[in-house]
Amino acid sequence: MPYPAFNEIRATGAIAVLITDISAAESAKAADHVIRCRCHSLAAFNSFTAAATMIDYISWTVAARLGELSVERFRMIDRMVELIDDVATPNPPAADQRNSP
Repeated sequence: MPYPAFNEIRATGAIAVLITDISAAESAKAADHVIRCRCHSLAAFNSFTAAATMIDYISWTVAARLGELSVERFRMIDRMVELIDDVATPNPPAADQRNSP
């Protein structure tokens, strides 16, 4: 599968849900569920409020159904976010390397 993030998601026992517009037609084939959002801007959503609201609603609905099991699920999600941060956030150079040619 060309989208390793979906494998990581499934390894936690979660379902891969992709929230996107029509431009993600290829990656949508790899997701378990796709929520399509029509937009008219270059951004993923006309407003990120809509995306945050959808994610919040889905998360709380899943947590309510899982009860105490949701605490462990949120721990796994938190760990995945840390792993994403390790990739997405470059490490600044050490103080002695900042002024090196």
